[in-house]
Amino acid sequence: TWLYIIQISGLLLVCVLQFFNSMILGSLLISFNVSVLIARIIQKNLKKGGLLSRLGKLILHILLVLCLTLLINKFIKKILNLESDEHIFKFLKAKFGFGATRDFDANLYLCEEAFGLLPLNTFSRLSSTLLFYVYGFVLFLLTVAAVIVAFRNL
Repeated sequence: TWLYIIQISGLLLVCVLQFFNSMILGSLLISFNVSVLIARIIQKNLKKGGLLSRLGKLILHILLVLCLTLLINKFIKKILNLESDEHIFKFLKAKFGFGATRDFDANLYLCEEAFGLLPLNTFSRLSSTLLFYVYGFVLFLLTVAAVIVAFRNL
């Protein structure tokens, strides 16, 4: 809880120090932190009950946080009349095929090679330097450790 409060305080301080930059207030991070704090107040007893009950509560908690994040973000953007990052969402919609866009910025991103798919030889190039194998091993170890910690906490 303290970490979320510190993050919110830091972002509000940055907003003030940048002469009340409203784009910081409309960021997803502030909305996410506020929604986590609200969800923690609503769901106080996540660690009570059986394993399936706790898993269900965890999934409900995640969905609640995601929905609250989007709602709070939309609300803040509506109040402050912000459209600062809409071009990014339009690009993502067009990139994943959820609708064609006529937005200039989104079309510019779609045409740029850096935002395209990785070339097919990327994994072979990374494997030749042994970087891919080390990355895969470390990623595997971290995933196993995260799963062990998650089940111990449940």
